[in-house]
Parts: sequence; C-alpha cells; structure tokens
Amino acid sequence: MRFSTILLVLILPFLMKHALAEEEMAQQKSWESEHKRAVELARNDNHDSALAILSELLISHPDNYPVRRDYVIIASWKGDCDEALDKFQPIKVRPNKEDYLIGPVAECLASTRQNDEALALVREGSKSYPDNEDIKSLYQSLLNDIVIDRKPELDIRTGTGQSDAGNQDYFFEIKYSRQFAPAARWFARYFTTFADDPEFDTGDLNRVGAGIMYWFNPKWYLEQEFSFDVVDSGNAGSTTTLIYYPTSLWEVSGQYASYTEDVPLRAKAIGVDSDRLGFSAYYHSLDYRWEWFGAIAAYNFSDCNDREAYYTELGYAYEMKAEREQRVILELSGSSNTLENTVYYNPLRDTTLSLVHRTSFVFDSKYDRHVDHLRVFIGQYSQEGYDTKPTYGASYEQEYDFSTVHSFGWWLQVASRVFDGERETIGSFLVNYTRKFL
Repeated sequence: MRFSTILLVLILPFLMKHALAEEEMAQQKSWESEHKRAVELARNDNHDSALAILSELLISHPDNYPVRRDYVIIASWKGDCDEALDKFQPIKVRPNKEDYLIGPVAECLASTRQNDEALALVREGSKSYPDNEDIKSLYQSLLNDIVIDRKPELDIRTGTGQSDAGNQDYFFEIKYSRQFAPAARWFARYFTTFADDPEFDTGDLNRVGAGIMYWFNPKWYLEQEFSFDVVDSGNAGSTTTLIYYPTSLWEVSGQYASYTEDVPLRAKAIGVDSDRLGFSAYYHSLDYRWEWFGAIAAYNFSDCNDREAYYTELGYAYEMKAEREQRVILELSGSSNTLENTVYYNPLRDTTLSLVHRTSFVFDSKYDRHVDHLRVFIGQYSQEGYDTKPTYGASYEQEYDFSTVHSFGWWLQVASRVFDGERETIGSFLVNYTRKFL
C-alpha cells in the first residue's frame, strides 16, 4: 500500500470530524443569526415576520429553549395568547424561568380566565426574583383581581321603552350573587315589568329566581336558574345558559328558557307566554379592529304562534386611538311568524338592514374608566304586505368604572321605527349599576 494511501486512511476520520464540526458551527451561527434577526424585528413591532422566522427554527430545533421562549414572548406581544400559551406548554415545568417570560405568560393566562394558574406562575417567579418590582406588582395585581372577582356582587338594571302602538313600558331587575366554591356562585334575582296603561296590568311580570353560576374550566361556563311569578304562581320556569370559549377570540353560547321574559307586553296581557331556544356567537380579531356577532332564537307561543328571529352585525374600526375609536357597523335582523292577526306585533316576515356609525370617547379622568359612545344609524325596514320604509335614530351612552368595586352606566336612544306600515318615534332609556362588596 502506498504511503499516501495509508496517510489518507489515517487522517480521513479526522478530516470528516473537522468538516462536520465546521458545518455544525455554521448551522449554529446561522440559526443564532436568524434568532437574533427575529428578536430585532419583534422589537420594531414586526411580530408576524418575527414569528414566521422562529416558527421555522422550531421545526428544525424543537427542543431549543431560547427560540421557544422568545416565540412565546413575541406571540404575547402580538396579543395572540392562544398561540403563546400553546407554545409555552413544553417548557411549562422548566425551573428558573426568566422574569421577562413570566410576566407575558401570566398576563395571557389571566386574559383567558386562568387566574389561579397565572398567580401560581408569578408566585414561582417571585421566589426566583424576590427583588423584582415588576413581578411583585404583577403578583399583587393578580391577587387583587382574584379577590375582587370572588366577592359578593349586586347588579341593578332599570329602564323604559315603547312597545308597538306607543305603549310605554318599564322594567326593573336586581341580582345578587355570592361565591360558595372556587368555581361556583349562587345568585338570587327579582325582575318586574309593567306598562303605564291599566289595560295591560295583566301583563305585568313580578318574577323571583335563584340559581348557580359554575365554571367547569376556563372554556366552559354554565348558569342555571329556576324562577316563578310571585303574583301568578303558575308561571314557573327554568333558564339554562351554556357558554363555550373555543379560543380567546370566540365566544359561543346557547340558552333555553321554558318561560321567557321577552314576550310582547300585549301578549302577556292576554295570558300568552312562550319558551325560547337561542344560540349566539361573537368574534373579534386580535387587535379588535374587526368584530362580528350573530344570534338566532325560536319561540313557541302558547297561542300556537311560532316565531323565528335572527340578528347579526359586522363592525370595523377605521380609527383606534387611545382617546377615541370610530367604527362602522352593518346590521341585519329579521323574523318570521306562523300566526296572523294576533293582538301583539307578529309580522309574517320582516327584515331590517341598517348602517351604523359609533364613536367611542375614552376620557382620562379620576375614575378607573370613563367611556362615552355616540351611535347614529340609518336603514330600511321591509315587512311582508307593506311598503319598505326608512328607519333612523341616535343613541348616547356613558360607562363609568368609579373604582374596582363600583360601576355605573346609562343609555338613551331616540329612533324612528315602523310597525305595520305606521311610523312611530320611540324613546328608550336604560340605567345599570354594579357593586362589589369587599
């Protein structure tokens, strides 16, 4: 064997090992460079590009902790808590997490109704970083939120409006709830509605109800109420509400009421009642620029009339500033009934299409929160058997969070509506107040 061949055989393993080491070092420099570039992009608010780079790196380096950690942080900066928490799972049990990771993850947990998990994570961080003021502040904030959320609560609502034919009606509701288990509250409620016309006294409601509110987990919520009328004891009923949060962007709910309270006043006055089955869904984009809501309901009146109703709206915020938001909303609603010529309003088929503009004013005040809403709309109303006519109106609303335990709001609307081809001006007013008892 020639000497050169022997030498090549001897040094070949060394050369291959050296080449592999250089290739590995080059790859490491490459992903480190890409990692650094992604972080810089994120710091310049280019979150999508940063996450795209880190996502590719995670495919080839799924166990790389710095890449996964920064992916979680940047996803939280973007506001995508679902993605951030999903990517956080493989490193959830890792000890000595960085303080700059603990804060964003805890805030995401809290925003998805996982307050206890958020508090546990921050408590873990406070042991690792006992002098970190941000961790201390976040821990106290989360603890206060949990304490306040679990305190007894009183909600009061009252208002007035007009049913068809111009009859002024009023309502008043008071609800008290108190926690009796970590994920459960009991509540008691009183609701009354009446009109200023003695002819409709028989349609008054004076209902008392009680029930429970229960979180199975952060995604599933149940509310069950049993109620009866204190004047007409035969009008007992049950209302079951189930809400599901598939992601932080969606809320889906279903409800069945064996005795519904939103029957027309004229129907109540002649002893007509109904059950109701309804479903609704709400969606918002990550930045809340787009919002959508939809709801359908089916009523089975005791006079053999079956009503189906729907409502949907799509909104877009073309201005979103700290002090003001402006949004355009397209609304579509309609209903159908199977029975004609009843004393209450029940068009065989009707449709309303409206264009709404809403301006929200956010005030820097002495209160925790103060927001006003100005809403104007114009649309058209179509009813089977009648000409299509325009509708229009405006409303103003104020919301005050005086503190973490007191909130108050009111809403006033004046609108021109159409019933059976006849135009009516309708005024509505609503007041609500919420109090937590510490």
